[in-house]
Amino acid sequence: MLTYDHFSAWVTIEGVQAKEYQIEVTPGRVTCWIPSEANKTFKIHWRDNNFAFPTKIIARVDGTHYGYYCILQKDRRHQGSTDGIPITETSRLPFMFSNIKLSDNDDLLDQSTQNVGEIHVEISKCHVEKKKKDTLVYYQPQGRRQIHEREKKGADHQVGFAAAVPNRRMKCSRCRCTAIGPPVVIFSFKYRPLAVLQANGIALPPTPVSRPPTVPDIIEISDDDEEINALKARLQVLEGKRLRRDNTSTGSASRKKIKLEHNKREIIKVEDPGQVIDLTM
Repeated sequence: MLTYDHFSAWVTIEGVQAKEYQIEVTPGRVTCWIPSEANKTFKIHWRDNNFAFPTKIIARVDGTHYGYYCILQKDRRHQGSTDGIPITETSRLPFMFSNIKLSDNDDLLDQSTQNVGEIHVEISKCHVEKKKKDTLVYYQPQGRRQIHEREKKGADHQVGFAAAVPNRRMKCSRCRCTAIGPPVVIFSFKYRPLAVLQANGIALPPTPVSRPPTVPDIIEISDDDEEINALKARLQVLEGKRLRRDNTSTGSASRKKIKLEHNKREIIKVEDPGQVIDLTM
């Protein structure tokens, strides 16, 4: 919420107050940046926190205003708001952030884009006089304004209108408010997509998602001397058994081989049927 003297102003986007960045206060003006979201409706609010004199309020969107408002002593809450423009006695078009529609048509270069991307709330002292009942004023706005691509000037959104919604029956004011002197204060809300504000260092970048540190697996090694010694003794017993088994297997195989070779005979028959030659190895 922006505050200057006893006046305040703020913007809500679909019911949630917009976060304000880089608030700057100079004599008669308060400026900030707010994040805009395409296709989201918004509402402009103002309030006199300590009524001292009647005031006239003009709310401008992209440099255009639709009527004015007054805060009078008889008002109970000394505050007001606007969220769109009346198009009939019982319906209105809500304000909505829209993507800028670019064009390369050079005829658009003459159009002023100075205030595109800004919402202003001007508060002035005023003189109040009674008047006869007037007829209500209704608006028939055009579609999204086209902007030449060379005139974009860093703006990504503009103010458009959502589909018409029902509106409470409006009453025509019986008072005329005439501003006295320059505005007491102008509240200026410069709107851009959040990503643009972050890229330009106006808003903080998103906080990275923190992940819990990876804990390595811990292998517990017992330092019990008795258990270690028992395992070593068991290992020695098993090694001894294996050696004896290997030696036994090797000796048996050698003896069998020698015995077989010792008993091996080769008998050759000759033509003489009565003669046998024994060729024992």
